[in-house]
Amino acid sequence: MNSNKKELLFISARFPYPPHKGDQLVLFNNIKLMSSEYKIALITMYDEDDELSNLDKLNIYCKEIITIKRNKLETYFNMLISPFRFEPLQVAYYRSKLFQTKLNELLGTKRFDVIHVHMLRMAHYVQNIENFKILSLIDSMALNMSRRVENESGIKKLIFKYESILVKNYERSIVNKFNHSIVVSNIDKNYIDNPNIEVVTIGIEMHQCSSQKEVNKIIFSGNMGYFPNQNAVIWFVENCFDDIKKFLPNTQLVVVGKNPPEKIKKYHDGKNIFIKGYVKSMVDELCRATIAIAPMQSGSGMQIKVLESMSVGLPVVATELGRGDISAEDNKNILIANTLKDFSSKCIKILNDENMRKDIGENAKDFIANNHSWETIKQQYLKIYKSKI
Repeated sequence: MNSNKKELLFISARFPYPPHKGDQLVLFNNIKLMSSEYKIALITMYDEDDELSNLDKLNIYCKEIITIKRNKLETYFNMLISPFRFEPLQVAYYRSKLFQTKLNELLGTKRFDVIHVHMLRMAHYVQNIENFKILSLIDSMALNMSRRVENESGIKKLIFKYESILVKNYERSIVNKFNHSIVVSNIDKNYIDNPNIEVVTIGIEMHQCSSQKEVNKIIFSGNMGYFPNQNAVIWFVENCFDDIKKFLPNTQLVVVGKNPPEKIKKYHDGKNIFIKGYVKSMVDELCRATIAIAPMQSGSGMQIKVLESMSVGLPVVATELGRGDISAEDNKNILIANTLKDFSSKCIKILNDENMRKDIGENAKDFIANNHSWETIKQQYLKIYKSKI
C-alpha cells in the first residue's frame, strides 16, 4: 500500500451498499474509484442493523469506517421543529448530535486533504470547517422539488411548495460554503447557477446478456420508494398501457425496484402487469425485456434506469424529462415521446419492429461505452480533487 497517499473523507447520509438508490450507486463507485489514489475514510449513517452485514464490501476500499445509527425519535423531533428554524425537512431529517460529535472527534484527530460530502442534506455538518471540501449534490434537490410541486394538489401542494422554497434558498446558499459542488447534469448546474458547480456524469458497468428475450415485455426499473418513479408508472399505466394492449394484447409491463407503495402494488394483476419489487439481478430483468420505458413527469438529474437499460442494449422510450441531460439522440440510440399519444405510439412501433429494436439497442450500448465509462468518471473526480493544489 502506498503510504504517501493523501487522505480523503467521505460523509454520507446512507450506508452506500448495496447501491440500490442512485446516490448510493454514485457514492459506492466514487469510493471504489478513489481507493487506488487516496486513503479512504467513511463516516455514514445507517437505519437498519442488517445494513452493516455489508461492511466487508466497503472494507476492501476504506481504511476506516465509522457508522452511526440514525435515531428515529431525534429525527421526528427535528422535523417537528424545522419550521421554526426555517430549515428544509430534507435537512432536518438527517440532523444528529451523535453524528456531529463523532465527526468532530474524527476531524480533531486527523487532517484530511479532501472532505467529500454526499448529498445536500449532510452539508451542514462541515459548512464551517476550513478543509478543502466537495459537495456531491447528485441532482439539484430544489429543481426536483419544484417539479414535484407541479404534480401535487390540495394541502400536499402547499406543503411541498413551502419545502421547495426552503430547499431552493438553502441549496443556493450552502454551495458557497464548499470549494466545489458536483451534479450529474448540466440541467441541474444551470438551475443552481453557481460558478463552483461541476458536472460529473454517471458511470455505468457494461454487461453481456445471457437471459432469453421475452416477447412484448416492457420494463420500468428504479427505486419505487422515490416519488418521480411512482408518478411515472402511474402516468404510463393510467394513460398509455391500455392503448398499447389494444394493438398488442399480450403485452406485459414489469415494474422492478424496491419499496413499491400500495398505490403501485394495486396494479399487479398477474397477467399483464407485474410489480416485482426488489430483485437480485436488475441486469437479468433488463435482459429479458423487449423495451424499457422512462416516462418521467418529475424529478431532475440523470436517470440511471435509462443508462442501465442502454448498457445492455435495451431500447428505451423516454420523455424529455426521462432523457434529461443524457446526450443520446432521438431515433438513433433512444426514442423520445412527451405526449400520451406519442408515447403509446412509439412503444407500439418499436415492439412491432425487430430491426428497429436491434439498431436502437446496439447504438445505445455503443453510446454508453463511449460516454459513461468509469475511467472517464475517475479522471473527472481527480481533476476536481487536485484543483486545490
